[in-house]
Amino acid sequence: MAWRTAGQVLASLESDPLVEREATIQVFVKKLLAFLPEKD
Repeated sequence: MAWRTAGQVLASLESDPLVEREATIQVFVKKLLAFLPEKD
């Protein structure tokens, strides 16, 4: 389910400028990996 959502998000980013696209991807990845403990 998470990968399907990731694909939808990335597909919808095609019309965004590169800077906005990169920022959106960073936020999405942080949310996707939020359940993992941070590395010390």
